[in-house]
This record gives sequence, structure tokens and C-alpha cells, in this order.
Amino acid sequence: MRISERFPGFVYPAVGIHPLSIREGELDALRGLISASRDRLIAIGEVGLDARAKDLPGGDRQLQVLRAFLELSKELDLPIIIHSRGMQREAFEAVAEAGVERALFHWFTGPAELLRELIRSGYAISIGPSIFHSKGVRAIASEAPMDLILTETDGPVYYKGVTEGGLTSPALVPKVVSEIAKLRGVPERILKEAIEENFERLFRVRIPETGFG
Repeated sequence: MRISERFPGFVYPAVGIHPLSIREGELDALRGLISASRDRLIAIGEVGLDARAKDLPGGDRQLQVLRAFLELSKELDLPIIIHSRGMQREAFEAVAEAGVERALFHWFTGPAELLRELIRSGYAISIGPSIFHSKGVRAIASEAPMDLILTETDGPVYYKGVTEGGLTSPALVPKVVSEIAKLRGVPERILKEAIEENFERLFRVRIPETGFG
């Protein structure tokens, strides 16, 4: 949130607990922070489920924690950003059962039949650098409606073959957009405009005319 104050109209904050970072006693404090900061946030997240969390402290509570954030999403009318590695079906069912209307499934990798359920629910997905290596993600990028697609790099993280051993950063987003446009056979300009509109609609913010491209 401090970074967003330094770069208004360019950085937009979301707050949550990643499922690999759940610790006892943090949920109530973070819910209080989110509620108190409601007018400064554009979303709750990233939160969700991760198959790797089951052996970590608090890992058995991750569904309980997700449900708490889903209820907060509805209470505060904030969209929610969902992590679902290895538990895509379980995460989707939790979101749908909670009746949340605005959700982004970050770095969505499938399967294809679940993508179609997300589409019917009107949930957005984000596509990252895995589009350069994953056949499944390339298929998702081709099939997903353009009005439900966002892009990301999940940085800073190490990712194979994209940054020559370095960390991902937002600077990679144009390459991701270019690859999606090629797969779909649409001009990059059209895809960029669609992604911007999707961002504004999901998060209910208006991106200023800054000239960043």
C-alpha cells in the first residue's frame, strides 16, 4: 500500500495471505487491515489453495482461511485474486459456492473443462510466462474469451527460459501479450485494449492516460 501511494494511478494494491504463508493468529489481523483499508484496495489476494501447503504449519486450515476471505470479499464488495496450484477444482468450487461474482484465477493452468466452468461463471483468468512453454496454457490462451483475460508475470520469481536465469518482472508483460495475440491471430493493439478494459471492469478502477503503452 505504501508503494501505491508513491505511484498513484500506476500501482494498485491488493492484500491477502498466500496459502503457503498461512500462520496461526494472522487471519484476524489481516481481515482487520483489509476492512480498515477498504477504500485504498482494489482486491483481496492473492489467497487460495495450494497442494504443497498441506505439510506446512497452517496448511490444513487453508480452505477455512479461503472461505473467510471469500466472505470478506462479498462483505466489502471487493474482487478476489485466487491461487489454486494443484487444487484448481477445489478452489473454483469454494469461490462458486460462496457466491462471489468477481474473481480472478491467477496463473490459471487448466484443465480445459474447468476453464469452461470458469467462463460460464464469468470469472477472469490471468496468463503469465508459462505461455512460452506449456501446451496447456497455450490452449487456454487460445480458448478463453478475450473479455476474461488478464496478463501477469507473478514476479519477482525465477522462471525457466524466460529471463535467462533472472527474475520475472512486469517488463515481461508485453512479451506475454504479444504471444497471446499471435496464438489468437489478433492485432496486439486489440488485445491490449481488451486487457485494459477487463482490468478496469474487474477492479472498478479507471486507468489514467499515462502513455505507458
